[in-house]
Amino acid sequence: MKQIPRHWTRPFGVILVGVLGLIPTSNAEPAYVRDTLYVPLRATPDYESDFVRKALVSGTQVETLSDRAENGYRWVRFQEANGNTVDGYIEAQYLVSEPIAKDQLQGVKTALEAAEQSNNLLTIELKTALDAKVQANAAATSSRAALMETQANLERLQALSRDAQITAEQLTNTKEKNRQLAADLAKLQAAQSQQHDDVHKRWFLTGSGVVFISLLIGFWVSRRIYHRSLSGGWS
Repeated sequence: MKQIPRHWTRPFGVILVGVLGLIPTSNAEPAYVRDTLYVPLRATPDYESDFVRKALVSGTQVETLSDRAENGYRWVRFQEANGNTVDGYIEAQYLVSEPIAKDQLQGVKTALEAAEQSNNLLTIELKTALDAKVQANAAATSSRAALMETQANLERLQALSRDAQITAEQLTNTKEKNRQLAADLAKLQAAQSQQHDDVHKRWFLTGSGVVFISLLIGFWVSRRIYHRSLSGGWS
């Protein structure tokens, strides 16, 4: 099979443009040049070498195994979808250090989608955080109100406790005064009882003395009367 001269080799898109330019058209219609390019992988760095793989689509990632081009070719390694690795030679003009624009655009689109998803997640997280903040503020307000009520109740209990302590002290003092008054009353009652006894004794002694004196006077008067009657007069 006769090989096509190397200088005729061009990307398929360029050939398609030339062909389209030579075809006469009566009705002009829009057409677009596709950016898909198929590059053969050869066994040796030679245009007449056998194909290891007939066509690698543009954008395929390969690993370069040689530092410089040999006869316009670079030695590369290609990994197939099934995991097999294949070594071969590709024209250096078809190798670039960065992914092709289509893949870069796809990468940008993927990154943009990831960024949008991340932004959506961040928006949800922000809303959740704001809701949590609102709930936290409400809880803090409720806690402050409960704390103020607790402090008021504590102050009221402390006041009641002070009043109760004062009342207990007053009650203790009152009990002590009552006990003292009861003791004084008992002493007074005892003194009054003793005084009554003394009065009774004095009255008894006085009465006894009056009776005794009356008896003595009566006895004396009766003796006087008796002697007078005997003597015929008072003696």
